[in-house]
Amino acid sequence: MAIITWNESLMVGIPDIDKQHQSLVVGINNLQDAMAQGKGKDFLEHLLDDMLAYSTIHFSTEENYFEKFNYDDAQQHIKEHRAFAKKVVEFKTDYEAGKALLSIEIMTFLRDWLIHHIMVVDKKYYACFKAGMNK
Repeated sequence: MAIITWNESLMVGIPDIDKQHQSLVVGINNLQDAMAQGKGKDFLEHLLDDMLAYSTIHFSTEENYFEKFNYDDAQQHIKEHRAFAKKVVEFKTDYEAGKALLSIEIMTFLRDWLIHHIMVVDKKYYACFKAGMNK
């Protein structure tokens, strides 16, 4: 059962960014499925590696748009990106140290971050990006 269902409310209207967000939703849902099967801990290493790669690729994509379209709130947005990447590194360190309940902690963090970040933070740049694309 999916913990997050990809739908229009999660779309920011920029196709490459929406596709990247959708891949994060898939990862979160795959973790939920693995946990339901009692395999969450086994799935975590793969997920954490994916999240590190995701943060590099996705944040670079958004930050390139910030620069290209001179997005006013870029610095604050970038701070959120750095905080996410730092948290994923902390989760990976904790995972490697064998901390218990990490699957639930990570799933909750990713779900909450994704929903807040897309629906509140990322939606703010839509008008700026669209205006820049239509020039």
